[in-house]
Amino acid sequence: MFRAGVLARRKEGNLVYYRIVDASMIKICRTVCNRIADSLDATRPLRKAPLRSELLRLMHAPGARTA
Repeated sequence: MFRAGVLARRKEGNLVYYRIVDASMIKICRTVCNRIADSLDATRPLRKAPLRSELLRLMHAPGARTA
């Protein structure tokens, strides 16, 4: 994905940090995660914490920046 220009990267010692370059890719990923979570919630409605909440918790809020 880095070579395709979707991600940018920065190295700090042995660590490599990646970030999404194009904001529209974040929207696409968020849409896909929401659809998957909706589908899983529909098939497992008796779970204490809906999978949708779990997935959304893992995703950053719109406009949030990462390292």
